[in-house]
Amino acid sequence: MFHSVKADHLEDYFLPQSKRQRDTVYFCRVVGYDESCLEALSHYYFDSRTCGIYLRNSILNPLESEINYFYQIVGESFVLETAFIEQKLRIWIPRLNPYQLKQLSCAIYHQLIQLQQTGKNQNVLKNVFIKFMCWIRYRFEQLVVQIQPQQIPKILYEGEMKKHLLYFFQLLATTGCDIILVYFEGDEAYREVDPISEYAKPLSYPRLGQPQKHFVKINWQQLQQEKEQRRQLEQFSQMIQTNQWLREDALVAVLKDNLSRSNNTQRIYNLFFEYRGAQNRDTYSNELYTLKKNLQNRSKTVLILQGQLENPSVEEVSNIKSSATSIEMLKRDMVANLNQYSDTVLNMLVQRALIEAHFWKEETSIAKLKNQAIRMVCWLNRYGTKLFANYRVEQIPVLLYLGSYREIEGRFFELLAQLPVDILLFCPNLEDFSMELQNLKRVKFEQSLVLKTFPEKEQRVQVSTAAYQAERELDTILYQDSGLFRSHQFVKSVPVTLRTTYEEIGILWKEEAKYRPSFEADQERVKVPVIFAEVLGVKNGDISNYWQTISSQITEETIFISKVPHRVGTDENPIKSHVTSFFRNGKLQVETIKRHSAYQYEYLNEQTQHYILDKIQELIELKWIRLEGQGVEYAIVSTLLNLDRQTIRLIQGFDFTKVIPKVIMINTKESVCSLEDCIYLAFLNLIGFDIIIYVPTGYRTVGKYLPQQILEQHQIGEYLFDLNVPNLKGFGKSVGSIFGKWFRGGKN
Repeated sequence: MFHSVKADHLEDYFLPQSKRQRDTVYFCRVVGYDESCLEALSHYYFDSRTCGIYLRNSILNPLESEINYFYQIVGESFVLETAFIEQKLRIWIPRLNPYQLKQLSCAIYHQLIQLQQTGKNQNVLKNVFIKFMCWIRYRFEQLVVQIQPQQIPKILYEGEMKKHLLYFFQLLATTGCDIILVYFEGDEAYREVDPISEYAKPLSYPRLGQPQKHFVKINWQQLQQEKEQRRQLEQFSQMIQTNQWLREDALVAVLKDNLSRSNNTQRIYNLFFEYRGAQNRDTYSNELYTLKKNLQNRSKTVLILQGQLENPSVEEVSNIKSSATSIEMLKRDMVANLNQYSDTVLNMLVQRALIEAHFWKEETSIAKLKNQAIRMVCWLNRYGTKLFANYRVEQIPVLLYLGSYREIEGRFFELLAQLPVDILLFCPNLEDFSMELQNLKRVKFEQSLVLKTFPEKEQRVQVSTAAYQAERELDTILYQDSGLFRSHQFVKSVPVTLRTTYEEIGILWKEEAKYRPSFEADQERVKVPVIFAEVLGVKNGDISNYWQTISSQITEETIFISKVPHRVGTDENPIKSHVTSFFRNGKLQVETIKRHSAYQYEYLNEQTQHYILDKIQELIELKWIRLEGQGVEYAIVSTLLNLDRQTIRLIQGFDFTKVIPKVIMINTKESVCSLEDCIYLAFLNLIGFDIIIYVPTGYRTVGKYLPQQILEQHQIGEYLFDLNVPNLKGFGKSVGSIFGKWFRGGKN
């Protein structure tokens, strides 16, 4: 006979008899769960299907028909002796061998004796005996015939517990069976039957309640295969050495074979570099061409990609098979869809790179992860076929990529860098998207250029003379971090609207940008502090001084507006009929606009054109213009692609570090700014203009379409009505008292 003991943890159940204490089995109850518990139970469940039994529903008392059949076959007599029980078992279950008969008869006798010692009479013992015999035949016969001297059947029970059933489980443990009772939601009901845990000892885990995935649905065998696969893949974790080995320029090192990079033949040494910007715009294209030729001359496999990677085709996607509902299943399915290469180590490296890829760590839905994984596998298969067609570890292939890339492509390059591939990314346009990638080293140059295709031949270039180069170096010394600036040194600006008092406007109005508070400049752009204010009322009611103040603020760089509305939707506009093709999917169609016959800014230099178009896009994205219904974007585009000549000239001539162009608007009537006026003012604020709107009446002027928070409002005095705006341009100091008399007559 066996005796049951408590397991220290569930892994004890998988020990063979040779590694256990003599004649011991485990009889425990699992209370709660965690991930390790569920995995162990899935293992136990797997073993119980081979040798043992799993029961999820309660075991009912024998049926009357089953008991009557027992009497018919065995008889109605009962003697509490081992020999008697063994004789009846031999008749009742003929399949039992001598060892099984002995184990069962002794176990039944021992359990009945224990009941007798608690005071149970002969009639009760007989009823329990019959119940045990019926359960053995009708519920557990397939189990008991598996009892062998060196084989421990596994019983896994997940159901209601009653006293006689608990005694029966103890009986089976005595015959040599391991038993686990499962109580995920708590064992209060069990403790009512066995308050002192005399039978099943508790193994407690932290989480109570039904697990999201039951252990029956965990494929333990597959889990072990995945663990073994990860163990094998882990052997390759240090094989790829990226960048750390480098002691020279990557553009020189990329020409070397693997053996020339290090004397450690157990490692593969690759490069993962990004070159952002250009050291010399004039020679950049030829340098790329020369690099490609040098790589080809050394018999390296070179794959050149440019622009964004082409999305997987319908055919490529249809070849990827997966019905995964979890990340681990999805990883397994994706690995199964990878191309296989003749080099075993290469196959393992590709599998490991995919399994360890960064995108798996994103907190997103399984559907989105699946889409990303399918794209990665399609790209790996597509480009891997080209890169590894003639793979030799001594001469690893090279990927040259030119242009901007999206985040998903960055993640693909990151994945590819875990393989025996040199990756060189060339992003000459400094405005292109940039992201941090694992193991990537970035080299940044100051110059920027647009190069969309990889050069197929050498081009004619301009070479700088020594004097020209010296002049450029002098420029760097004079105009970098010195507070001095070249004329039109910057091509882009970021306006910063100042929050000032009304009195400060008079102080700052004619100051150059570089002398204003919050002015900043770096190598590429400048922050221009600007005024965007609405002035309500007339200070002290002094209309003469009011006009004098406004007149003094009008400069040669000022757009003066004395009538509101200034622009209306019915004005002639050749852009309006074409605007639907100029804006789609939230973006200006820049190339479409510039090619169109209605485009009016083609005479401007490229930098100014792009600056205007960028600011139009920015205004749309800021959503400043408030308009019910749809079509506000089209109104913005049509209005701002049809600006008047004076405005365009001021934008073209705007030097962001110097004199700031201005707009002064006066509204003395009950009218309000039109939608087009508000678009115009908001746009010029983003360009970097100073803007003041004088409203002596205190009425709302721009509030219908513009939010108040984008401009500063100043209440300076009492409201005056029915004023006529005099001719303020060119007003001089010589007008004397006549001026005041004339202005006093300005009221009607």
